[in-house]
Amino acid sequence: MKADVNGFPSPISMHLRMYSVVDVNHLRYSTDVTAKMSAISSRRNALLTTGILVIVLSVAMPATYAGNTDPHVTGTGSGTYRGPLIVISCATMGFPANITFTATQKGFTAPWLGMWTISGPPDFTWASGNITNGVASTGSITLTGFETGGHCFGNFNGPTPSIVLSTNCGTPSTITWSSDIGETGTFTGSTHCGFPK
Repeated sequence: MKADVNGFPSPISMHLRMYSVVDVNHLRYSTDVTAKMSAISSRRNALLTTGILVIVLSVAMPATYAGNTDPHVTGTGSGTYRGPLIVISCATMGFPANITFTATQKGFTAPWLGMWTISGPPDFTWASGNITNGVASTGSITLTGFETGGHCFGNFNGPTPSIVLSTNCGTPSTITWSSDIGETGTFTGSTHCGFPK
């Protein structure tokens, strides 16, 4: 290396000093870029993790309805009940009657369970029984079960009759009921559906 001449740095000295400044600035720039890229990567990973967690929770935890209760349905109506043709005392023209029913589905995947009653004035039970399953759809529900008591059932000797009860949600609602021994009922009333409508 040459010494400075007349107080001025030699060309070699100037070259080394300029190289040193450029090199330091390059290192600083590289360090800043690396830090910024690391921060961006960390944010991206955090967002990705959060998104995956939300998806997992939405699959693992089904939505709840009607104030975080299990899906349920209740209904009442007035109309006409017709007894089974195989029971002479009931096989006549339609009788004035009222229907009430309620059912609940525990855990969102379990069967619908409940009860139903068809009664006449002043305090007479034409038919009654339980609900053992059902299928809810948009704005309506169909429930199935069995007839286990009532005036006409008491006069029937045979296998436990199965029943189907269908209704739309809201007021007014049309409630239809039938059994596999020929009983039918048609009622107009109100049905509250505690599930997505």
